[in-house]
Amino acid sequence: MADKNSNKRLGDILLEEGLINKSQLKKALKYKEENRTFLGQALVSLEMVSEDDLVDFLVRQCRIPHLKLDEYEIQPDIASLIPPEICLRHYVLPIDRLGNLLTVAMVDPLDEEALANVREHTRLRVKPILCTWEDFELVSSKLFQGDARGAATAAIAGSHENGDPAVAVEKLIESAVDTEKQETETSRKAPPAKGKPAVQEADAIGEPEALVEGYTFDQMIPGEVNSFTLALAHAVAETPGIEYNPFFLYGGTGTGKTHLVNSIGHEICRNTPEATVWYVPCQTFLTKLDDAAKGGVVAEFAKRYVAGELFIIDDVQFLAGNEKAQDVFLGIFNDRYRMHKQIIVAGDRAPNELSGLREPLISRFSSGIIAHLEPPELEARIELVKSYAERVKVELPPSVVEYLATEVDKDIRRMEGCIRKVAAFSKLVKQEVTLPLAAEILRQLGRRN
Repeated sequence: MADKNSNKRLGDILLEEGLINKSQLKKALKYKEENRTFLGQALVSLEMVSEDDLVDFLVRQCRIPHLKLDEYEIQPDIASLIPPEICLRHYVLPIDRLGNLLTVAMVDPLDEEALANVREHTRLRVKPILCTWEDFELVSSKLFQGDARGAATAAIAGSHENGDPAVAVEKLIESAVDTEKQETETSRKAPPAKGKPAVQEADAIGEPEALVEGYTFDQMIPGEVNSFTLALAHAVAETPGIEYNPFFLYGGTGTGKTHLVNSIGHEICRNTPEATVWYVPCQTFLTKLDDAAKGGVVAEFAKRYVAGELFIIDDVQFLAGNEKAQDVFLGIFNDRYRMHKQIIVAGDRAPNELSGLREPLISRFSSGIIAHLEPPELEARIELVKSYAERVKVELPPSVVEYLATEVDKDIRRMEGCIRKVAAFSKLVKQEVTLPLAAEILRQLGRRN
């Protein structure tokens, strides 16, 4: 059944992340069926995972944007796009529409069956974001009152009698709004509050791409080896569009490029609250360009990126081989450069080593400031391990800190993943982290460099 497929997907992801094992998943699924509850709730009830860890996983690891619904006004014409019985069955609410893209708030944004149902009914592309259970109850009770809510509830009850249970939702996402260091947040179409960064939507049809929350200068530990690159990044943030334009940053996987370019964006927004900032991963740029081409709005798509004080494109190497995308990007680059607007490009190699890109692009990348971000030295990696362990609230003895910093020496993202899994395992078995335990977990996860 679709319900089981949705739960199987969440269970498989939890298995891959090391939060539960196969035996625990089997027991949780049995508990869920016997008690007609939700998979996440079953895991918590059986004390296989804590509610805080599951919430952190959904918000951080699945990169699910989040919206606090009680602060968002849903217009009547938007609310009418999905019938009340579908909203209440799947715990989903339509909150905004631009063109053929419908943004919906869901208690369980991993529920593929619910998303398919909404797409089938609306004939629109659907962008799911996360909302809390309490927010859903509060807003849905206001939208669907009296007879409408009663009829919808009756329809759902009828489907239960016919053997078609309502799709499972993860009722545990209660505190997601307060989860620390969310990696992504949704961006609203309403103007941002005064004094907050005016981070713009990087999408011609409305899907948001915001700066990564928490990726700021004060949260970065680059090490002495990257001190000059960090100084350059600060200089770009202080005087965007003047001396350091364009700014090309390159480095290997997991060295912190995304963190650093986002830090520049956050700093510009802090210095100039009314600033317009675009942060666009290259894969997102390509997807949105394809959508714009299908809709015949490529010119409008490109114009949006020309506006604003800062434009950041991450992982530019993915433009390789796409002639049309390179043409559009080159036009954006040229227009911004002529207008003295800051351009930041991040890639995995230096400009002259990027294959599959046209010479005009390589030439323009090379015309500005080029900076290299290297893996930090051991001392900095030790500080990184301590910092991340503090963020995930796990105590690591000095021997484990040094072990992790030594064994995972090139990829900061991999290092954070290892610490997260060590922390999760320690919490699940209620055991302090020891060096043998850390070594065994890294061995099982294949995390040694």
